[in-house]
Amino acid sequence: MNHRVFNAIGLVKHTINPIVISLCVFLDAEKLAGKPIKLVRMRVAVKAVKILE
Repeated sequence: MNHRVFNAIGLVKHTINPIVISLCVFLDAEKLAGKPIKLVRMRVAVKAVKILE
């Protein structure tokens, strides 16, 4: 299972990583809810920072 995450440099592929999987699940759920993509990306970024702290 490959997940793609955008960073400042470009597109990065991650293999099975529980942090990336949880962020992708959150991202997909927010997008399916019809929220604006810029808002969704910002929320995913905030969630990632909190996880990595």
